[in-house]
Amino acid sequence: MKQSQLTYEGYELDETDLIIFYFEKGIDHCLDFTILDFIPVDYNISVRNGSEEYKISDYDYKDWFDENVSENDLLELVKVFEYGVGGNPINPPNN
Repeated sequence: MKQSQLTYEGYELDETDLIIFYFEKGIDHCLDFTILDFIPVDYNISVRNGSEEYKISDYDYKDWFDENVSENDLLELVKVFEYGVGGNPINPPNN
């Protein structure tokens, strides 16, 4: 496998969109790509106490992200962005 040209730097949430920041070898400034609607808007969180169920209303996008996405998942997204799925790059090199 060829050496990666991209290095994961960080992320930001914009409501349900995920923005991933990365550096590309040979470029001095940080770049980014966005995955629109990354966080589902139809999730329901509730707690059951015996026969009663209570909906949790203060659960937000960041809470969902923190519970479902790891640092390794973010690193993998950068790899998929660079190499694609099955070797078909999503972001083809300019060579």
